Amino acid sequence: MATPSELSNRYWEMSEYLIRKAQEELDVSEDLMQASEKAWGSVAHAIKSICAKRGWNHHYHLLLRDAIGILQLEYDNGRLSSLFSSAEAMHSNFYEHRLEREDLQFHINDCKGLLSELDHIRNVPPPKVVSDVTSDVQGLARRMRRLATRDPDIAAREQALDITTLPPVEVLHSHNPGKTLSGRPGVTPVYPCR
Repeated sequence: MATPSELSNRYWEMSEYLIRKAQEELDVSEDLMQASEKAWGSVAHAIKSICAKRGWNHHYHLLLRDAIGILQLEYDNGRLSSLFSSAEAMHSNFYEHRLEREDLQFHINDCKGLLSELDHIRNVPPPKVVSDVTSDVQGLARRMRRLATRDPDIAAREQALDITTLPPVEVLHSHNPGKTLSGRPGVTPVYPCR
């Protein structure tokens, strides 16, 4: 069974892998769509890493934004939301194709900055008291309810997961025709590469 710490580490490993691939996609192949989505995926996995460690629900996009909002309040760090918005621009660009290469590099740098902030947060204990929340107590309470409400099916799957049976992150993303996850036919990578 996977512990919250093991899941957290797995998400973080994926995050680091994806930000490297995002930069490679931009620099080497100049595939702007893949660079955009991999940068977004890196940030999403980093947030999921913190959520997994804290037992927070993190299985859809709005919950990632909620987590950033809570972390911003807990650590009194206003940069988190603006850096997260930059990552969301990368996610949007995957569908809209509006950003130029220079814009993508700017946003990838923001994603790297957010990862640095989140790496610090995931390696320190959560603060005991949330700082000044008087401006949005109702919004904070709503976010906390969403983060704390776990889907029982998802929670059961996570608890039953044997993390040692998962392939290394590099195998998930290797472009090797004929090779599938765990060598089983019909199983495809979560983030297939071109």
